[in-house]
Amino acid sequence: MYPDEKGQVTTKCGKAFDAVDYCELIHAKGAKVLAEYSKDFYAGRPALTVNEYGKGKAYYQAFRDTGEFKKQILTEILNELKVEKNIPDGAPEGVAAHKRTDGKTTYLFVENYRGDEVKGVRLGEEYEDMLTGEKTNAVCIPAYGIRILKK
Repeated sequence: MYPDEKGQVTTKCGKAFDAVDYCELIHAKGAKVLAEYSKDFYAGRPALTVNEYGKGKAYYQAFRDTGEFKKQILTEILNELKVEKNIPDGAPEGVAAHKRTDGKTTYLFVENYRGDEVKGVRLGEEYEDMLTGEKTNAVCIPAYGIRILKK
């Protein structure tokens, strides 16, 4: 799509979202359609699908959104699957948090993919900073930096 063009995607609940940059044309072939394009020549075609296999589910988003669609839909999917957030309040834009455990100790990796420092990321509980040994429940992460914590 041209930079000034926007497509439109509508969920089965009737909520509309902008599509930017590209819109793939896909077929649902066995998958359930969760959202469709609602504008231009591809209106009525699938834009978001889910395919269930065994106990698993695979979701496919066939367009680029402005961030609002992904934010809302991913939140709904994660809630449906009962996936807990690694940081209870959620990570700020451009920050990712990953947990790993060996059964005794939980490690939390908080990564900043932004070009500026992120201050005051609340962890929801107290962790020990692996570098400094400091106990904390909030961290600042330098630009393109990482904090590794354990509990």
